[in-house]
Amino acid sequence: MERYVNVRINKNKYLTRKEFYELVKQLQNPRDQFILTCLFEFGKSDQFSDILTLKISDIDKEKGVAHLPSGKTVKVSKILIGYAEVANETYTYEMIPSGIPKPMDRESEYIFKKVASNRTTDDPASKAATKMMTRLM
Repeated sequence: MERYVNVRINKNKYLTRKEFYELVKQLQNPRDQFILTCLFEFGKSDQFSDILTLKISDIDKEKGVAHLPSGKTVKVSKILIGYAEVANETYTYEMIPSGIPKPMDRESEYIFKKVASNRTTDDPASKAATKMMTRLM
């Protein structure tokens, strides 16, 4: 998929809405589909908090809106609503490239559920991931 995205972006300089949704549909984890569609439709907010703390009850399916934890109300597509519903009911996350499913927090009330990890924050890989996320925020 990475090669397809890079070629498409270089050729057209941007993706159409339809192309974006077609690419997201190819992702294998519902949580990833949900996150990317949220970013595309309403952005990240402060440190991604609106996406990370959104509950299924915050989404009004009939009106097609989400009441974000930050207090904003945004329009959302039926596609995002579908991804939210599936992600909310998914309790494993398939790690790439290993393909090994990892359990996610079953007690979480949020659509975005944390993946269980055997790593500690002292682990070099965890430190690198934290450093990269900090730069993105």
